[in-house]
Amino acid sequence: MLFDRRHRHLVAGVAGLLAVAGVNAACSSDLVIDDFTTWLTGLNNLGSENGDDGTMTAIAASPGQVVFIPKGDDSYFYESFPCQQAVTEGYNAIEFSVVGPANGSFALELQTTSDCGSNEEGVYNSSWNIVSGLTGERQTITLPLEGWDDSPNYDGIVGLAWSTFSQNGIQWSVGNVSLVCGGEGEGDGSASQSSTVATKSTATASQTQDITTTSSPVTSPSPSATCSNLLIDDWASQSRLTFLGYNAMEQTSSDDGSMSSVVVRGNRVTLTPQDEDSYFYSQFGCLNTNEEYGGISFSVKAEKGTSFSVTLAYTTTCGSGKEQSITQSTSELDWTFDGTEKLYSVPFSAFPDVDTSKLTMIFFGDFSDVVTFGPMSFYCGSDPSEYEIPSGTPTAPPVTATTTEYPAATKTMVIDTFGDPDFNDLGHVALQQHNAACNPDIKPFPETWDSLEAARYASESDIYMPISHFNVNLTRVIGFALKGFYNTEPTKLTRIEIVNKLPEDWPAVPPKLASGNLVFSCTRPNSFAFAIDDGDPLLADRVMEIVQQAGITVTFFTVGLPLLDTTNGLAAIYKTMASRGHQIALHSYTHPPLEGLPNEAAIDWEYANDIGAVKQVFGDTEENNPVHLNYFRPPFGTEGARMRQRLAANLDNPSPYLVQWSVDVEDWLWAESDTPEKQLDAFKRDVKAGGNLVVMHYLYNSTVELLPEFIEVAKATGKRLMRVDQCMEDPNAPPLEDEEEEE
Repeated sequence: MLFDRRHRHLVAGVAGLLAVAGVNAACSSDLVIDDFTTWLTGLNNLGSENGDDGTMTAIAASPGQVVFIPKGDDSYFYESFPCQQAVTEGYNAIEFSVVGPANGSFALELQTTSDCGSNEEGVYNSSWNIVSGLTGERQTITLPLEGWDDSPNYDGIVGLAWSTFSQNGIQWSVGNVSLVCGGEGEGDGSASQSSTVATKSTATASQTQDITTTSSPVTSPSPSATCSNLLIDDWASQSRLTFLGYNAMEQTSSDDGSMSSVVVRGNRVTLTPQDEDSYFYSQFGCLNTNEEYGGISFSVKAEKGTSFSVTLAYTTTCGSGKEQSITQSTSELDWTFDGTEKLYSVPFSAFPDVDTSKLTMIFFGDFSDVVTFGPMSFYCGSDPSEYEIPSGTPTAPPVTATTTEYPAATKTMVIDTFGDPDFNDLGHVALQQHNAACNPDIKPFPETWDSLEAARYASESDIYMPISHFNVNLTRVIGFALKGFYNTEPTKLTRIEIVNKLPEDWPAVPPKLASGNLVFSCTRPNSFAFAIDDGDPLLADRVMEIVQQAGITVTFFTVGLPLLDTTNGLAAIYKTMASRGHQIALHSYTHPPLEGLPNEAAIDWEYANDIGAVKQVFGDTEENNPVHLNYFRPPFGTEGARMRQRLAANLDNPSPYLVQWSVDVEDWLWAESDTPEKQLDAFKRDVKAGGNLVVMHYLYNSTVELLPEFIEVAKATGKRLMRVDQCMEDPNAPPLEDEEEEE
């Protein structure tokens, strides 16, 4: 019998509940078993135990998901709960999200009893489904309550367990486990698949042999052949660190405003202390590092004589809230600094009383001077090693492509032979698309541009790019630019020109890749749109109050990771916004500069998780999801060929909108300065120049309290205020009130 030790805990915890379990009314909504918001309590949403019983190399959870690394064939994760008469209550499927290796598989065990009124301890039946053909990205698995082996009693479900992972030593994730409400209960112990259930992964029922689990503690770490450093933070995203407050483990990471500055650049974080009370921390959840990991390593750059303290925190029981900690100073750790960057380690052996099976946090304090940390990770075994930033380019999903013929040109136009250091051969130094008025004094200027990846069109000596592959208005082209270099290797250019034909021996031109629409302004005549990015949840209600009093609708661009964090209330806030007619759109998962990510796989990860987060909160079908997934605002405004192409590919839409701005309130510059009113000056300046598409955040109280004045200035132009999709004349956008009357 599988997981006997786990089941003894299950029965002890829910015996009383089993005794009083009865037939409930037919369900009206899905039953959430675990959304991992109560992970630290040691219980799931139904008040019952979950976990791995120490079978994983590492396990931790953040709102929406549990992340773990299987140690071996005996590794498993389970969810227990009070006996559910699923079919009688109207449930017809089990649903959860999963991330595993491409083409990977795992087994899901369904644990049932013959009767929900039975209190027979430790007795249950196991049935199995093998889920295979994983994509390597987060996907939703929906398994109907039919077709499981051994014909289980679907009116006596007491637990689920994930096991038999196709690959150990790598990270897996399971998220948002629930029973799917399929309508009226049938009451006969059978189940049929509802038309509302969509299986999104290959899942087949097959017989699986019993697996015996063992647990043999190891006193010193002895890494397996597949062990690799477990990343805590690579400092890849300034936004994730200082704006969203999460590390690479999707756990809280912050200085709580105690530092004079926190700056992230080049996978390094520089901490400048304000005083002796400045600190910085990074949380792990409740992480078991036994057997594999011997400590934490990261590089440090600090001037001679610098010192600080390192604290490891742990808990005796996950979820108890009773943390303990041990602190060591850098001198006690024998760390010395000389102004150069060197690798340092925090060996667990230097903190002998810390329970490394339940680590919760690393905390730095008592800084005497500025320090710079490199990527931080748990290292394997007893020998400290440095986490290496991935440089490879994994295989990315297919892209949306359109095959086009190479257009015939009428003549050759030499743009630059680089004979003059200040001017090209046309006497100009830029090349982009002009605005419709051909007036550089009005916004936006330039109106837009498009980027192509030179490597796709290159031989060893030349690059030929079809002009038709650029998504711009070719009647208003004003310049050509080289940008977005993906490495620091020298690039030598000798000639740029427009030609009327290709060399005879030139290979076939690659297909045009969809790159979406890069927009800086509204296209609807006399329209104006406020496009507001994520901010402080405590200020969100005030923003809603202001826009409601003004009688306008706006567009909110939301970041995925904090949307899944139920502790901040953002999901409920955005649902309310959507119910009031506001547009909710995409803004990445962790808010990094996407074009600056190392490869397409990293870009895809941001899109896939952002899309998944929004679907998780608002629904995963067009019918029940108010979010227009084809609207995306690039974090920091950073865009380029790769991120544009990957957006179109991940949305499977050749024409998504990448929404920039022509009105910037410059809250990033003035909101916390001594002159926050300059935000209003910046707003008026850009509006006067013709701007009609805003960028702002509700990060700061000064910005939010200026919003009524922003709105009044916009209304004074005589333009109509509306959502971004409406101002872009999107046929799928809600009609304006006068349009509804005409219909």
